[in-house]
Amino acid sequence: MSRLPSARLITAIASLFLVAGHVVAAVPRIAESPFPKEPPSNLILDKDKNIYDNQKAFDLVMQARTFDPQSARQENRNRDRAIDLYREAIAAQPGAKVNAALSNRIAQMYAFLLAPAAGVKPNEELAKAWYLQCLEFSDDRQLIWVQAQSGLVSLALIARDQKSVQERCEKIMAVDPQKLGLPVYKDWSRTGPDEVAAELKRQIDDLQQMQKIAAERLDTIRKANANKPIVPPKPAASLPAAPVPPAATTAASQPR
Repeated sequence: MSRLPSARLITAIASLFLVAGHVVAAVPRIAESPFPKEPPSNLILDKDKNIYDNQKAFDLVMQARTFDPQSARQENRNRDRAIDLYREAIAAQPGAKVNAALSNRIAQMYAFLLAPAAGVKPNEELAKAWYLQCLEFSDDRQLIWVQAQSGLVSLALIARDQKSVQERCEKIMAVDPQKLGLPVYKDWSRTGPDEVAAELKRQIDDLQQMQKIAAERLDTIRKANANKPIVPPKPAASLPAAPVPPAATTAASQPR
């Protein structure tokens, strides 16, 4: 004969499920996160939280990374192919904020990649053009803008263009760390406040490091200019004296 459950046990079980005549789940309530569990459904993101305007641009960037020397396998690295695909991605989403990061990556590859065996060498002119394009896609409240200015400083140093070095370094120094924001081309909707604060601190630290280097370069330029000897201007060259016309010959002066 089977034993029936005791009244105490029945009461305990019932208390788990019956509250004010309603059936409820016996599961502790978890506090709601202040951040959405999922990003808006229209966002197309990669693993780095970069936001793309459309699927075509996303697919082109994913394909480019299979050739980009920064992320590709050794046997697949192809700078020019990666650049072509990044350019197509930018063209596929003209107003996308992530184009700043894509332009900066193209500039970096043109500026610094060297692989003589593969026929790859830096192209400073194209690197400069893409760093300038990055500036167009961003502003001085974004670290990517400062990174592009720093890249232009490097190119100016290679070209021995002291005036450009000074101008770019002054722009870097003028950036206010307190106004620096998180990258606007990334999705932060599912990021907790502690992670956001840590990321912002990292960005400010990177900015201040670049400002330290810029300040050192400006100081070097000032010292070099201060030590230059003052060369007086050369006096204006005097015009040669006008030739004296020969004396007029008269009949009296001719030999007889």
